[in-house]
Amino acid sequence: MLHQNYSYKIDPITNPIQGEVTISGAKNSVLPIICASLLNSHSTELSNVPHLNDVSILLELLKSIDITTQHSIEKEHVAINGFVGDTKSVEIMSENTRKIRYSLLLMGALLGKGIKNIKINLPGGCTFSERPYEMHIDGFEQMGCEITQYPEYIKITVPTKLKATTIRLRFPSVGATENLILASCGVANGKTIIQNIAIEPEIIDLINYLKKLNINIDFIDQRTVKIDSSYKKSLVVAHKIIPDRIETISWVILGALSSQKGIVIKNIEIEHLLAPLLELQKIGVFVTISQNSIYAKQTNLQTFSSLISEVYPMLGTDYLPLFAVLLSTTTGESTIKDTIYPNRFEYLDELSKMGLIYNQKEGISTIKGTTLYTSSHVKATDLRGGFATLLASILSKKETTIDNAYQIERGYANLIEKMQNIGITIRKVDII
Repeated sequence: MLHQNYSYKIDPITNPIQGEVTISGAKNSVLPIICASLLNSHSTELSNVPHLNDVSILLELLKSIDITTQHSIEKEHVAINGFVGDTKSVEIMSENTRKIRYSLLLMGALLGKGIKNIKINLPGGCTFSERPYEMHIDGFEQMGCEITQYPEYIKITVPTKLKATTIRLRFPSVGATENLILASCGVANGKTIIQNIAIEPEIIDLINYLKKLNINIDFIDQRTVKIDSSYKKSLVVAHKIIPDRIETISWVILGALSSQKGIVIKNIEIEHLLAPLLELQKIGVFVTISQNSIYAKQTNLQTFSSLISEVYPMLGTDYLPLFAVLLSTTTGESTIKDTIYPNRFEYLDELSKMGLIYNQKEGISTIKGTTLYTSSHVKATDLRGGFATLLASILSKKETTIDNAYQIERGYANLIEKMQNIGITIRKVDII
């Protein structure tokens, strides 16, 4: 498990930034699928698994309920023994649940397995929003669950059995979509319909895994699914995790900002990247796209842009901190509006310590261009905001220190090694 009390020191860039980067498996795909493996009484074999702290924490949570796992970091492989689930009650009160928000999906997976009494600590993760769980809870209640919420944990009881119903999400939440799909797998008779769902590639990857258990999941329209678990089976399942689309764009932007000779980003899924690539094209970023790779090089950006985050397939909220650094190097002023997490702008305060000039009004941040970043001592406010400070540190060309660096490694596997391969030296310094 990765040490959480350390900083990054980014050395001055003395050599050209160039080379290749191979994209790891998607964090937001592997974690829900690890939770979904609870539905399987036989083994699940996952490949292209990223080496991330959140993966290690979630596997530890599975071990706490006597599920045996094997994790080969070198082979990017995880084997999860089947969960028999012959008990009526499961408690997961480990402190590890507070470290990752995806621990919340264990509720849906346990309900899908047929567990009738669940007690679990509230989850954690990035802290830029309160991440309300009402949609998850409302959906569970519509399926017949009795929910009691305490300050530190949630208790779920199924008095008889889960019932088939139609649930409409008030917002296409990724987490609620995943949790309710997993819980629907525990409906013994009938079909569950979930409307206004999120349709991110990671959700499609989860659905593809569930289909390997012979769970019938069909799209009625673009944002409506029907789940019929009558024919589900326990099978030995092998599944390859999709590439991480947010990591892909992170390296593309790094290349556009700092690599005169260019970097090649390999192991990508181009269909998952259409919205951010379109925005990069509007700004003037130079990229060459092939079937499974992108070549990106430093570009003199002469334009500004106005970005708005929306639900997939539009530009997602996780891209905005990365784009903020890119936009700060253009001419003129650019604006960013986050409609998903309106308060997710704490990272701009850290960038301002390095020279960024911005102002914020009514949920819209205005970023001044032609920023010349200088070295500083900053912190990673969250996962993507942390990578944004890392981008600015590379541009400063002097030693910069980033505290809370564990936040960055929550979503970027083998980051220091990948940086080293293209000419960027990052030292990890433990804080005593």
